[in-house]
Amino acid sequence: MNKVKTSINSVIGIIMIALSAINLIISRLDYIYRPRSYIVFGIVYLIITAGVSFFSIKYRNDANKVSKNFASFLPIIALVYLITLIFSFDLSIDHKTYSFLYYEMLFAVTIIFCLIIFFVYNHIKWLKIVVGILSIGIGALFGFVLFISLIFTNFGESKIIQTINSPDSTYVAISISHDDGALGGDTCVRVINNKQKVPLLIGSIIRREQQLWIGDWAEEPTLKWEDNNTILINDVSYDVK
Repeated sequence: MNKVKTSINSVIGIIMIALSAINLIISRLDYIYRPRSYIVFGIVYLIITAGVSFFSIKYRNDANKVSKNFASFLPIIALVYLITLIFSFDLSIDHKTYSFLYYEMLFAVTIIFCLIIFFVYNHIKWLKIVVGILSIGIGALFGFVLFISLIFTNFGESKIIQTINSPDSTYVAISISHDDGALGGDTCVRVINNKQKVPLLIGSIIRREQQLWIGDWAEEPTLKWEDNNTILINDVSYDVK
């Protein structure tokens, strides 16, 4: 327990570095992490982040030199982690649209608590001023992106037209219509592998969705599985294996 008290920021930093590497590996292998419930995942993420930050601040007087140094780099390490998270976390919550609002929530929670740790541990005045100015700038940019996201979240509509399983139920094909109003829209067909998944905590590491076909808005493609690994879209054959 004493080692945890003295090295808590080192542990936080090393875990985030390790998670960043894992994110890149998962993405490179064309897999992605998908929570079973995005609401539950968000709550658990907030509780863990807040809890770790609380104990870091509580044991600040017990922290060793390495742990204090890690506290100064936590915002940068967190930023790297969050960038890699974009490539390995499934933001397609309903298989129809990408929820950048959800990612922005994870981003805000992580950065805010890391900045709190930074300002509690760091006593270099000029560094605090620099980081404070950068934080204000990033916060303003984040607020602008959030504002734009809120506007476009309610702009247009997406709906699933059809879902069809492969004969052995390994794959499911989904046709989705995106209506972007005056901007037009499109229709696409994606294929999901139902069996290539690894349960992990409150979610699973799954194979990334394949987008096989894209057409005009309001177009309704005909879907038919030719065999377990081949689907016909408008009578054109696509191999999904």
